[in-house]
Order: sequence, then C-alpha cells, then structure tokens
Amino acid sequence: MQFPSKVTPYRQSVISLFPEILSRLERRDMMLPELMRDALSDKEKINLFMDALDCLFALGRIEFKKGTEVLHYVGRD
Repeated sequence: MQFPSKVTPYRQSVISLFPEILSRLERRDMMLPELMRDALSDKEKINLFMDALDCLFALGRIEFKKGTEVLHYVGRD
C-alpha cells in the first residue's frame, strides 16, 4: 500500500483515489467493474485501486449492499 511520503508523491498514493471513488459512489451505487472503469484511468493502478477500496471499507465509508454485488457510499451522520 502506497502512502504519500518523500518518496511517493500524493498523486501516486492510495489516498489520491479516495475522492474519485467516493464522489462517484456518492452520486449513485455502482458495481465494482463499472466503478473501476469510471474511476481508474490507468490500468497499471489496479492494485492501488483495490487498496483504496480496502481502506475505504475499513474506514466505514463504503459498503456492499447485502445480497448484491453493489458498492454503496456510507454518508456521515
């Protein structure tokens, strides 16, 4: 997992994908392939994209809807 540091610029870090992912899911729920196609312009960043999803899930910002394969944005209370 790449975090911003002196060696890793913000744009190449996992955190840089958070706004892209969250802004799309905030508008509407999406399936993973559709979200990947929309939010990921560089195919070489697939591992970084999956790490970003892991982080957002762990932070409680996204979730899978029960019984479906759809990702859902979890709004703030």
